[in-house]
Amino acid sequence: MNQFQALLWLCGDETAEKDLDNRIAGLMLFTSSERVLLVRRSAHENRAGQWELPGGHVKKGESDVEAALREAGEELGGVPKDIEVIDVSRQLPSNESKVYYTTVIAKTTTTRWRPQLNEEHDHWGWFGQDDLPRGIHPGVIETLSSFTEKEAA
Repeated sequence: MNQFQALLWLCGDETAEKDLDNRIAGLMLFTSSERVLLVRRSAHENRAGQWELPGGHVKKGESDVEAALREAGEELGGVPKDIEVIDVSRQLPSNESKVYYTTVIAKTTTTRWRPQLNEEHDHWGWFGQDDLPRGIHPGVIETLSSFTEKEAA
């Protein structure tokens, strides 16, 4: 991929987005009380015990938002019906990763919805900024900090 395609992707161009390989999309879902949903990797998975966002690989021809919602649905046994996408955060690959990462930031007002985790994760929870669990993926912390700073501005 050339620099022009990468720039289009960063700007949210769906045509460029659907032509990229090596994309991962995650869902950062907040409650109306500003708590974020995190899931913990199962013991038999790579990065076992690490807290992260639900998400995974983007299929060819799929948008990042479509992939984040599909992957979250697969990992959580569905998603709340009232999800509202409020922002999309994109991160260019580092020299060592070569992965284009998108975080779809969304809100739900549903209070009764409970995930039914698949085998990839063994625990879930809603967490506030002051009670985040130990062992969170560094990228999640970075995106969460960026988003909350942006919201405060």
